[in-house]
Amino acid sequence: MMDERTIDMSPRARSAAPGAGMFLLAIAFIPLIHIFFLLSGKSAVLDGYLPGQDSYMRLVRVERLHETGDWFDGTLPRSNWPYGEVQNWTRPADVLLISGALLLEPVLGFHKALYWWGSATAPLLHIATALALAWMVAPRFDRSRQFLVVLLFLVQIPVWQHGIFGRTDHHMLIFLVSVLALGGALRVLVAPLRMGGAVLAGAVAGFGLWLTIEFLLVLAVIYAAFTIRWLIAGSGLARRFLWHGLGQAAMVALAVLAEH
Repeated sequence: MMDERTIDMSPRARSAAPGAGMFLLAIAFIPLIHIFFLLSGKSAVLDGYLPGQDSYMRLVRVERLHETGDWFDGTLPRSNWPYGEVQNWTRPADVLLISGALLLEPVLGFHKALYWWGSATAPLLHIATALALAWMVAPRFDRSRQFLVVLLFLVQIPVWQHGIFGRTDHHMLIFLVSVLALGGALRVLVAPLRMGGAVLAGAVAGFGLWLTIEFLLVLAVIYAAFTIRWLIAGSGLARRFLWHGLGQAAMVALAVLAEH
């Protein structure tokens, strides 16, 4: 008799294998398209140009942080001369850019390192967001359905526009954190999370608010889902929601201390 542990012929097993292959193919497709676009001549990054004003402004902001070392000074004196300009951006995206630039500085020098690392961050975050989407729906979808979610993500042209080489702004980072925050909230709703998991999910949501005030839209979705679930299920999930809120509050408090 064949050992039933060696072959699993259940419907889930039959769909999981091809689903896993298609999922990996979809993930591999993203960097290939980015590289093709970069080398096709349609991208000006290789000629030293960036797409969009915000990309330049972000690099100038990070350069000023590197030159002055003043973490709390977010002004740009050369913008709106002679008065200067105070931007509404926060530091997490700056940290991402300056960290990679400092690692590459011994090889390229800081300015070139900042340019090339900054140009590469959006495609890397684009790939990370696709993986995060598969993780987000994992509590309810098998691998083949995760592939469909990633496929739907790949056909979103506005997302590609924010993920191309040279986009050094914070929008692709917002996409990634939004997906992670929604995935954490889903697990708070459907999985028997312990306190640490719920607090961590709330901290990710708080980090999104640190990134941008636009993240309030994501938080509105999360807390609307929590409220509806609480009304249906009663008070059994209230403790999880409290832990999530405490995690978010702690991250926002850290953001206030870090920015001011």
